[in-house]
Amino acid sequence: MELLAEGRTAEVFAYGEGRVLKLDRPEWNGLAPFEGDVLVQLAGAGLPVARPHGSSPSRGAAGSSSTASTASRCERTC
Repeated sequence: MELLAEGRTAEVFAYGEGRVLKLDRPEWNGLAPFEGDVLVQLAGAGLPVARPHGSSPSRGAAGSSSTASTASRCERTC
């Protein structure tokens, strides 16, 4: 997988067409599923946010897959 970005809490990888996989860093394990829940609520309120596609542990870290809402190669959710 191609690493697209990394920050203090997670690494973000390309994950198929128009999707990304966000893996929490060990000290932040569990943040990605929480963020996925927040995205669902924001999308339900009609905001143009990434659409989560689920979460699962990977490499001992929590991870989530989503469709980005603003990148040109990704679909918009609204």
